[in-house]
Amino acid sequence: SAAPGAQWAVKTQNTVRYQAFFGRKADSDFDSRNFLYAGQQRALYPFAMAFLSGNFRRKINFRWFAGPGLTWQAIRREGHVLKVSLAGVYEDTEFAGSAYNVPEYDGSTRIGTWRATARISGQHRILAQRLRFFYEFYWQPSVEQAENYRWLADAGLELPVWKGLSFHTHFLYTHENVVIAGVRPNDLILTFGISFRNHKP
Repeated sequence: SAAPGAQWAVKTQNTVRYQAFFGRKADSDFDSRNFLYAGQQRALYPFAMAFLSGNFRRKINFRWFAGPGLTWQAIRREGHVLKVSLAGVYEDTEFAGSAYNVPEYDGSTRIGTWRATARISGQHRILAQRLRFFYEFYWQPSVEQAENYRWLADAGLELPVWKGLSFHTHFLYTHENVVIAGVRPNDLILTFGISFRNHKP
């Protein structure tokens, strides 16, 4: 993240994940979340978002969605931040197949739709501000197709170890109501590792 000026800021989060067991690919995913904020010091401020992703297990070759929104900083004090956001985005997804669990989508590898996006996010420092707990929850219904919705719960803990290095655990749970036939709608990933921060948030 960076704030080149007092009235605007940019943030990007990028993840690549690959796993294979005995030569058999299990994951080959990427996720890029990008934001542009204006007047981010105010209690209520606008933003624009653009997400790019691909998911091997969900048979998503490429997905993007982008659009504007508005954020309310419900809590903002030392060690605690809670934000509520609403946005409208257009989404286009290219799947690795054309047969779905909802038959009305059969016959095309691409699905495009307008979505509303509700987001709750926050971070809290506890245990004398040494332990950081952070989370995000997304609810994304299509405004055109009632059965085409998804939600995401993303949470983690970060414990400082030494000079910017921290022990990190991360929980990600997603539900997609429209998927390729044979693909499960729910997915859970729990990871552990080391994270690095070059400055205090």
